[in-house]
Amino acid sequence: MATNEQLGTDIEMFANDATTPDLDPYFSLIDGARAVAQAGALRFYTPLGSLPDAPNCGADLRDYINAKNSPVVLLAVRTLATEQISRDDRVGSVRVEVTNDIAEQKMLLQTNGTTADGETFELVLAISDVTIERLTEDS
Repeated sequence: MATNEQLGTDIEMFANDATTPDLDPYFSLIDGARAVAQAGALRFYTPLGSLPDAPNCGADLRDYINAKNSPVVLLAVRTLATEQISRDDRVGSVRVEVTNDIAEQKMLLQTNGTTADGETFELVLAISDVTIERLTEDS
């Protein structure tokens, strides 16, 4: 079984129940499944190719908000999100569900997964063309 140390440590990006990602001003650290879930969330607003050390990392899901609301688009977003979070070696398995809230012009992304050592995590995000808002995170 992996330890929290093996799953890594990161700086909290959703401090004090913040719903949008931003660095914790106190640089609080997180680890374990929570760090893995946060890394996944950050991939969803990082444009592909924008990280020099990881050119295949990222999928800015905000780009899909104004796309035609169809099962094909929702499947494409679900596939892209699943692929991106699965690229993290610390992720054992993941299931992603995507729904479109046309009235609010938001996409809801629910991610349930396990780390490579079996810890579970859940992350629910509301994605608009401007922001990615964390609705829940359990790990």
